[in-house]
Amino acid sequence: MQTHRPLPQRKTLGTAYNLRPDTERVPARALREGDVVLEGPDHPAIITRLSRTPNPVRVYVRYVWQPPYEVEWLMGSYHPDHRIDRALPGEY
Repeated sequence: MQTHRPLPQRKTLGTAYNLRPDTERVPARALREGDVVLEGPDHPAIITRLSRTPNPVRVYVRYVWQPPYEVEWLMGSYHPDHRIDRALPGEY
């Protein structure tokens, strides 16, 4: 059985979630379903659906603490070159 080291308090803020993942800025066209993006400070959200109409990339998400049966919501519509903070691999 593998045990994981607990996350530091500065990342969890006393919760069970990594609210401050390390991130990289990527263009909206590089996002994929399942990626974790930062909707705002201490608000990581999982991408549940992407819509790539001719130009804007529409990003639908749920916060990481929301159960899967809750309704997803539109985080925003972005130009494909717009840069968004995405969690680095291993942070989620």
